[in-house]
Amino acid sequence: MNPSQKNDTSECPDHDDQALEFWEARRADAQKNKTWVSMLYSERDLKFEVGGAETTWRIVSTIVDRWDERNEWPYTARGVLECTRIDEGCEEENAILKVYIQIPAREEEYGEADPDPDPPIYVQPEIKALKMMSPMGKEAPGPSLLAARCSQQSEDMWVPRGFLCMLLMEKLPGITLKWKDYWSWSEIEQNEVCDAFAVTYRKLQQLKIRHWDPALRNILWDKKNQKCYIVDYEGATFPHEMSNRVDSFHFQAWDLKRVIVGRYDDGEPIYG
Repeated sequence: MNPSQKNDTSECPDHDDQALEFWEARRADAQKNKTWVSMLYSERDLKFEVGGAETTWRIVSTIVDRWDERNEWPYTARGVLECTRIDEGCEEENAILKVYIQIPAREEEYGEADPDPDPPIYVQPEIKALKMMSPMGKEAPGPSLLAARCSQQSEDMWVPRGFLCMLLMEKLPGITLKWKDYWSWSEIEQNEVCDAFAVTYRKLQQLKIRHWDPALRNILWDKKNQKCYIVDYEGATFPHEMSNRVDSFHFQAWDLKRVIVGRYDDGEPIYG
């Protein structure tokens, strides 16, 4: 679909002065505060089929809400939201909802954005990776997929008929590793994380899932159970063969270990 082509806004039933004013106000706020996803779904209830049964989930908080900084069509926002199951009689259960949604370019007005019904190419590999881990249960190296739904936006959303993908996944225990915190820990604590990471990464190797965004922010550390989990499988690939080794290269790539590449005049190390 050619992004230079524009839609006839007369086809949009909600395209009246009041709807346009409301849409423009929402977009201005979303651009300023980076709330493209949370503005649509904050404190909303959503239904998903999980295990053959219809379930209802309430959004309770926003973890991430950002737009794709590659700044190319189709413009995409992604959000990571925490939700809780609210079906009557069910046990308390929390989950993570990841949302991909097409958004308009900065200069585009209501109805002008050319809709792309197909999700970005990195979404389907993520769904595949999460599905592959689901049968492993608590031994999985990452979250299990509970439900996935790819559809088109309704007329009152950012880009009518543009893509909208939702991935409902297991909420894992632990904290997201952050550079400032991790590198303030003792060597003993860091080694605990590295040992657990090696076990987790070998499971990915056994599944033949290659993760292409190695970083501390994509590692969850469950100190109580001494376990690591790896998250965010956008654009994962699935090679026929993978090594079963975890060595210094992997620790460095994931920012878990640093290499001294030199020293300052006072003898302090320079890390690469």
